Amino acid sequence: MKFVELLYNTLPIQSKVKLNQSVVDILQDALGVSVILADGSVEQGDIVVASDGVHSYTRELMYKHANNQNSAKKLATTLQSRYKCLFGISSLPSGQTAGDMVETHYKNMCIQLLCQAEHVFWFLFVKLETPTTVKVNYTEEEALAFAKQYMDTPVTSSTSFRDLWQKGYRFTLANLEEGVQKQWHSGRIVLLGDAAHKMTPNLAFGFNNALESAASLTNHLHKLLESSSIPTENSISAVFKAYQTQRFSRAKFSHDLTAFYTSFAAWENSLMKWASIITPKILPETFPVDQLAKLVKGAVKLEFLEVPERELGTVAFDDEVETKYASSMAIAWIGGLLAVLVTGVLWSGIGSS
Repeated sequence: MKFVELLYNTLPIQSKVKLNQSVVDILQDALGVSVILADGSVEQGDIVVASDGVHSYTRELMYKHANNQNSAKKLATTLQSRYKCLFGISSLPSGQTAGDMVETHYKNMCIQLLCQAEHVFWFLFVKLETPTTVKVNYTEEEALAFAKQYMDTPVTSSTSFRDLWQKGYRFTLANLEEGVQKQWHSGRIVLLGDAAHKMTPNLAFGFNNALESAASLTNHLHKLLESSSIPTENSISAVFKAYQTQRFSRAKFSHDLTAFYTSFAAWENSLMKWASIITPKILPETFPVDQLAKLVKGAVKLEFLEVPERELGTVAFDDEVETKYASSMAIAWIGGLLAVLVTGVLWSGIGSS
C-alpha cells in the first residue's frame, strides 16, 4: 500500500523493521519488556505498542498478563459482528468521475462507491442473520458464492454490481467486528487502533481514530521523555492512563455513531428507510458535512510539531486560535444572513400576492 510505503520511507533506521515475523510471547519486568518472536529471537525495549489489528494477539497476551495479576478482573471486551462486507477494487465504471461517492440503500444492505481517477473502491454491506462473536475467515470460494447473489443488484442508474465485479481485480469478504476495549493498557503494553477500538468502515472513522490515537499516545510519550530519559513503570503506566482518558470517550462516540449509521444506511427498519429518503429533501445539502465537521474539528494533532501553512476552511479545529478564521467565518455568517433575508423577501412577496 502506498501509505505504508510512505511511512516506511521516512523511517530513519529501516533495518529495525522485521518482516515475516510473529509474536509468540511478551515478558515484562521492572527493567523493560522482551518480545519473543517465532524464530526464537528476542526484541527488547521499554514498551510494546499493540497495533496488530482487530484480532490482536498482543492484546491477548496483555490481558493474560493482567488477569494473572488479578484473576478476578475480566478486562477484555468481546467483539461482535452484525454485518459482513465484501470489499473490492475495480476499474472506474462509466458514468462515474474521480471524487464521486455513491451510496445505494436496500433492506439490510448497502453499497458504497469511492471513486478515484482510474479505479473505484466498493463495499457491499449485508446484515448477518444472527450477530456473532466468532471469528470467521472466509475462503475465496465463499466470497465468490456471496458475490454471485448480488450480480444483478443496481448500484447506480447505469451500473449494476455485475459491472463492478467484471472490472474488478481485488476482493475480500469479512465480518465487521465492533467494540471498544474497556482497558487499553497493562504494565508496559498499550493498545492502538483496531486493537483498542474497532468500528465499521461506513464513515471511515476507524482509520481516522487510529491516527488520532497514535498522535495522542505520541504526545504523552514525548512529554514523558522530555522529563526523563529512562521512564519508570509507574510513569509509563501514568502516560498510558492519560492516553486512554483522552481518547476513550471520543473513540466510543465514533464507534457508536458508525454503528448507528451502518444500520441506518442498510434500512434495518421502516423508520430508517423513511428518514433516509425524507431528510435529504428537508435539510440543507451541506447538513451531513457540517455535522461531521463538528466531530472532526476535535481531532488530536502532534503537539510538538509546527502545523504547515495551509488554506484555511470555515471550521476551525478546537485547538487552533479562532481569530485565524475570523475572515472566513465572517463571510459564512454574512452569506447565511443574506440567505435568510432573501428568503424572507421572497416569502413576503409570495404572501402579498
